[in-house]
Amino acid sequence: MFEWFVAKRFLFEERNFFPKGSAKIGVIAVAIGVAVMIIAMATARGLQFEVTKKLESFSGTFTLRPYSVEKALNLSDLPDLESSRLLAHQQAVIERPGVLRNASSYAGLLFKGVFDDFDQNTWKSYLTKGEWLDVSKAESLVLSEEIARTLSLQLGDTVYGLFPKAEANAQQRRFVISGLFDSQYGEFDRSVVFVSGLMMRRLNQFTEDQVSSVELFLNEGVGIDRATSALLERLPPEIDLISTRSEQSMLFDWIKLFDLNLLIISLVITVVGALNMVSSLLAVVFEKASAVGLLRALGATERSLRKLFWIQGAYFLAVGLGLGNAIALAAYGIQHQFHLVRFADPKEYYVDYIPVKLYALEVLLLNGAVFVLCALVLWAVSKIAVRIHISRLVRV
Repeated sequence: MFEWFVAKRFLFEERNFFPKGSAKIGVIAVAIGVAVMIIAMATARGLQFEVTKKLESFSGTFTLRPYSVEKALNLSDLPDLESSRLLAHQQAVIERPGVLRNASSYAGLLFKGVFDDFDQNTWKSYLTKGEWLDVSKAESLVLSEEIARTLSLQLGDTVYGLFPKAEANAQQRRFVISGLFDSQYGEFDRSVVFVSGLMMRRLNQFTEDQVSSVELFLNEGVGIDRATSALLERLPPEIDLISTRSEQSMLFDWIKLFDLNLLIISLVITVVGALNMVSSLLAVVFEKASAVGLLRALGATERSLRKLFWIQGAYFLAVGLGLGNAIALAAYGIQHQFHLVRFADPKEYYVDYIPVKLYALEVLLLNGAVFVLCALVLWAVSKIAVRIHISRLVRV
């Protein structure tokens, strides 16, 4: 109780929770450091989540295709995968390469036919003009703004799709542009258009049970390795399981680099915060040197004084962590709700604003790691501080 009483007298002005004297600098430094670390974590996790979500929105987490490219995928050959608790959604797709042309220009593209089971929510967020594809209308077509600019097309324009056929004349189909999108992923925007799966089924002469592929989307939190093993056990041997992360390995490796960047930032800022806390504690020692010397003269032990200094340092840390978390969470909430901070060039990061995402466990672990590391440093410094000779302390 003695140490707590003296520490309280050292720490506070009357009715003021904030530390006084030089300790304020250390508290502010810790608060800024923790806020920066949490914001860095939120942006790294946000980018990882949004970029992964966007990349997987193009073809799912996994794609099921027959090993033979000349064959269609029979839906009746697939087991009931949605009951496995691994999948959030699955959707059938019929794809075919072709040429989109108008009166003056043309472009070679992949025509992606989708059905009622297609996840429209994500793609509606990419729409910039018009409406999403009406799969019941064979002539409906949705394309990117980049393709529209290249071919000088606008909403409502009529275009034609030419589809080569072996040993026969190319098949031609008429389309009307119903919507334009911008996914910020240039490779996809330049090469893919969406059309009705019913029209593509007739074009490919597929039965109602046949498609080109099935795209699988995992539930959030399901590990890729676990899902891969579980799906391979249930799928027949003639069906290939293709991972989007394998096909887009360079992009996903780039996403993983965010973890390394976050680790480096956290280590540097934690070390700087610990050094600031050390300097603050030493400042407190010298500011209160006479009082400390008097306590030593009255019989206070080194252990008791170390406890006194550690209590003060721990309080500085707690206040700094509290303020830092409050600042970071306020910034997180504002950015998450209003998307105020945006990228100058969205196509470099595949999103137009800086996304943020936090996991409570990671925030708690970060706070715990900062507190433990700084507390260990403070404990070591307190052992040195209390060994200053009594005569020097009293004379000060």
